[in-house]
Amino acid sequence: MIYFFGGANAIDKGGKLVNLLRAKSPDAGIFSFDTLTWERGVWDEALGSTGLFVKKLIVYARNLSEHKEAVECIREQIKDIKESEHIYIFAETILGSFSKLLEKHATKAVVGKDGGVSKSEYNVFPIADAFAARDAKKTWIEFAKAHNAGVDAEDIHRILFWQAKILLLVKKMKEKSESAALKLGIKPYPFRKALSFEKKFEEHELETLLSGLLGIVHDSRLGKREFDIAIERWVLGV
Repeated sequence: MIYFFGGANAIDKGGKLVNLLRAKSPDAGIFSFDTLTWERGVWDEALGSTGLFVKKLIVYARNLSEHKEAVECIREQIKDIKESEHIYIFAETILGSFSKLLEKHATKAVVGKDGGVSKSEYNVFPIADAFAARDAKKTWIEFAKAHNAGVDAEDIHRILFWQAKILLLVKKMKEKSESAALKLGIKPYPFRKALSFEKKFEEHELETLLSGLLGIVHDSRLGKREFDIAIERWVLGV
């Protein structure tokens, strides 16, 4: 069974449904995925969990459209997911071909009248650029712009994590060339940008910043911190 939410408030709507289902079935197991935490093995484990001794699962997947492997996997498995006894809840802020696939196979689909937050309406990369330039004031301003535009905190987290990771990889590179960067999976343009900014950080500082971003994910899963508040505090500490 598939539920699909699309648009600017998709994450919020999906989360409310998860809470409602958990209240009704407190014994149900739950798997939660986003672009940072999606793993093929864990995903397949959830889909393949069937039998007399397996509880019904709630699988909550958020903004996987930006995870190439996840999209390919779900396209292959969409019929099995649809026919599964488990409840799959997909929430996509950005609408496109992947969201259309989910909407087509969903038992219930709710797409906001806003049509979703498209990349042309708001570009999250300025906050990554401001962070890379180590401009604390501009980073905060861009964060506020993204927040006011309705961009989900997890999308902001994802772009900052991506930028911090590239900066650290470039910082550690012995041979700072585009060919060496490609071997690490870094495309030429983001490599050149990171190369111009990496001197603004010490290696241990980037490691600490990345650790902080990972900590937000883990703590929010455990209910120790609110994701939105935690990422805002992280930005304030840049």
